[in-house]
Amino acid sequence: MHGTTDVTSFIVVAFSTTNNPTDPWNVYKIPGKPTNDLIWSDYPIVAHNSEDLFFTVNLIGNGASWEEGFTEAVIWQIRKEDGYKGDTLHKNVYTGIKYQNQSLRSICTIQNGPLPTGTDNYFITVRPLDEQNDSVFMLRVNNTQKSGSASLEMTVLKTETPYGFPPSALQPDTAYKLRTNDARALSGIRTGNTIQFLQNCMNFKTMQAHISHHFVYDIQGKPFIRGGLITDDSLDMGYPAIAAAGSNPKDESSIITFVYSSPWHYPGTGMIYRNRYGEYSKIKKVKLGESLIYYSYIPKGEQRWGDYEGIQAKFNEPGVFYLVGSYGINNNMSAWVTRVKINDSIYNDPVAEVKVFPVPAKNDLFVELQIINEGNYSIQLYNTLGQKIKDKPSVNLQGGTHLLRIDPNQLAPGTYIIHVTAPDGKIIHKQKISVL
Repeated sequence: MHGTTDVTSFIVVAFSTTNNPTDPWNVYKIPGKPTNDLIWSDYPIVAHNSEDLFFTVNLIGNGASWEEGFTEAVIWQIRKEDGYKGDTLHKNVYTGIKYQNQSLRSICTIQNGPLPTGTDNYFITVRPLDEQNDSVFMLRVNNTQKSGSASLEMTVLKTETPYGFPPSALQPDTAYKLRTNDARALSGIRTGNTIQFLQNCMNFKTMQAHISHHFVYDIQGKPFIRGGLITDDSLDMGYPAIAAAGSNPKDESSIITFVYSSPWHYPGTGMIYRNRYGEYSKIKKVKLGESLIYYSYIPKGEQRWGDYEGIQAKFNEPGVFYLVGSYGINNNMSAWVTRVKINDSIYNDPVAEVKVFPVPAKNDLFVELQIINEGNYSIQLYNTLGQKIKDKPSVNLQGGTHLLRIDPNQLAPGTYIIHVTAPDGKIIHKQKISVL
């Protein structure tokens, strides 16, 4: 991003010419006023698939703040092969993106993970300035730029729990508050048929600034949203960024970074890991703050922090990620880059629709389920004569990967058959197992 007026505004985009980043790059200036002459482009968010680069920007009127000067958000779609070759860029620009005649603000591009595959791309936006809302707008560019037939689609969804405009974060000197700006969708990933996205959000129970982590399941069928807040009793949190942490598109593991602060903590950078079973790790503070953030030319209650956090997989070293965050030092905000590695015993295990392990079983028997259609699922054990000898009560499962435990104790050693039954009564998995 360059400039904050119509005269100075443009976006810089660079394409590598080889797989060696020290070789020359092809660099382009993308116009910052694609719709009229009295605007500039703010807050670019980038994603790409196998063929195209996408980025979104907010268009702001000259001489106005980003809140009051907003005119519309637009999506750029650029053919990647042009940039790699150094040719003139073929592009689509999607403008006039509205719902009920109201322009959608702060559209978040969704990263494709764990690798940038596919020929379409998704986007998420919300009502970021509302005190409380449950509307989510899922957008999709449905084809490549080269196809000549790409168009923009919209699906309107509702969250289970409302999101809302977050309060400012506190610091050890509570007169100096850190702005969280709004509740926009800040970062998101697509893995298979699921989207995850994160927002700054109000915790309506504690009135703290926390992070909302939502999942849109079955995006290519009948999409629906689940999810909720990532919270902490003592920390205010903001500006999350997410990366896909699974080894394949069926694995919805993710790794998240964010900034934090509180009356007992100087502003620093943290992270959290969510495994494929929906279990969150403890918060890891990767950089402790060393001072307040206090700029004398900004009002005490409106100090700036965070805003451009990021996290990225190191593709040639599985389980390794680099994140960029920020922290307070000498009363200023400073950037911090961290290398992190996932320590998870199941990280490299493949994901199947249904998986039963260990076989043979002795102490515990586990059933891993990939769920698209939520509902009540049940598990039964039969002996080889077809007699039911163990029935695990049905459990309501939402979309995603789940791990169910069966206690094989009090079973005689021998061979059994396990049945997994879906909400409609159909057996979706049948497998012979051994108990020692």
